[in-house]
This record gives sequence, C-alpha cells and structure tokens, in this order.
Amino acid sequence: MAGQTSEWGAKLAELRKATGLSAAAVVKDLKELGIDLDRASIYAYEAGRVAAPAAAVVWGLARIYGVKLDDLVNALVDAKAIIRLTPSSRSAQRRLSRVELGVLDRLRKLTPTARKACLDFIGFQLRQSRLTGTPMQGR
Repeated sequence: MAGQTSEWGAKLAELRKATGLSAAAVVKDLKELGIDLDRASIYAYEAGRVAAPAAAVVWGLARIYGVKLDDLVNALVDAKAIIRLTPSSRSAQRRLSRVELGVLDRLRKLTPTARKACLDFIGFQLRQSRLTGTPMQGR
C-alpha cells in the first residue's frame, strides 16, 4: 500500500517543507478549514501509508500549500497508475522493456502539469495513427 502512494507522500512532505510549515501548523490550518486531522496523520500521508486519502484532506492540503487541487489529485492518481505498470505487478500482461521503464521513470519526475501534457501528446499520436492507418512502432 505504501508503495502506491509513497511518491505522492514525498510530494506532500516537499510541499509542506517548501511552505515552511510544521505538521502542527498544517493541522491547525486544516482545522480552520473544518478538517480534523492530527500530526500523526500528516506524517502518515507524507510516508505514503494512506492509500485512499480523504477528498477533504486533499482539498485542504492544496489550499494550504498553494497548489491547484487538480495537480495534487493528478499526482496521486499518477503515482498509483505508474505502480500498476511495473513488471512486478501481478496484473501486468507483459514485461516492460528497459526503454519503457525509462519513460515511466522520466514521467514520474515531471510536474503533474508537464506529465499531463506528455500523456495528452501520446494520446494525440495514438489517435493520429488510428486515423491514418499507420501502426505505431513496437518495442
């Protein structure tokens, strides 16, 4: 479970540190927004031990850290989706090549906005290949 959200949790810790807030200050700010959470829960989120974060908490953290809610949600969804694509996943239908794993690693390092732009471009390329009947190159 922690594997799926540890990257997202690290992002939360990075955002908190960038704002200069302590976990106690985040708890206080969340409380002012009507969200009841304790410091241990903040640390659990940051450690990636919360697999399904409450929507209100994600909303509150986005407000406190001054980031777009969409970016924070996309980062969480992307972290979970990327984990499901790794070769060790039982649901993987085929092993990913070294090149594919490299692409995933690079996607992980992008901001949520840049990641979305890349995925939109890939979607565009796939649609174009279907329209023209030109198959996409394999591995």
